[in-house]
Amino acid sequence: MGRQFAGVLGLTACCVVITRGLINGASPEATIPPALIVLFLFAGIGWIVGRIAASAVDESVRTQANAELEAYQQQQGDD
Repeated sequence: MGRQFAGVLGLTACCVVITRGLINGASPEATIPPALIVLFLFAGIGWIVGRIAASAVDESVRTQANAELEAYQQQQGDD
């Protein structure tokens, strides 16, 4: 999940900077370096956020599965 978040956030940030440069009439030499900087910066942020989200989802699924397994085992013990 981290790679997907990194790709989406990085490319979105890069596109925003390039669009801003086009709107302001900036030259490519003035637009590309900041676009690359934010691409890598936001890709790093996206990777971190994605890893945290994946961990949260994994933990939630694990907790729910364990609770259902315990309920099933109790039900089998009652029979």
